[in-house]
Amino acid sequence: MGKGSKYDDNAEDARGVALYGFLEGTTNIVPILVDADGNIQTTPISPSAVTSGRKAVTTAGTAEKLVAAPTPCKKVQVSVDLGSTNPMVIGGSTVVATSDSQVGIVLIPGNAPVDIEIDDVSKLYIDAQTNGDAVCFTYYV
Repeated sequence: MGKGSKYDDNAEDARGVALYGFLEGTTNIVPILVDADGNIQTTPISPSAVTSGRKAVTTAGTAEKLVAAPTPCKKVQVSVDLGSTNPMVIGGSTVVATSDSQVGIVLIPGNAPVDIEIDDVSKLYIDAQTNGDAVCFTYYV
């Protein structure tokens, strides 16, 4: 367990109760323990499992769940399958991939994966401009 800098935001917990926050310079959520002196002590949470999948959009212009059943997770990484022909979008149930009217996070074939920190993969929806276009995804439990 490493010792960090003083915690100045009046959220010190002399009892050592775990708090949660972002590890500086990353998007990693870590448990934070505050010792009696107000020093932060951190231990990163490593995923206990990693699962990958692929989801093709059946009907372009219609938001579709990334996965059907509730699937707890810590983070999802998603990119457009290289065989897809057009940009896609990911986000909540109101995503729209229609050209020049996109709503959600726009994903371009061949671009790096996008990281989404979320507690359940089934809360994510995708849409495409072309039937059959797909995303590849990995989620961390």
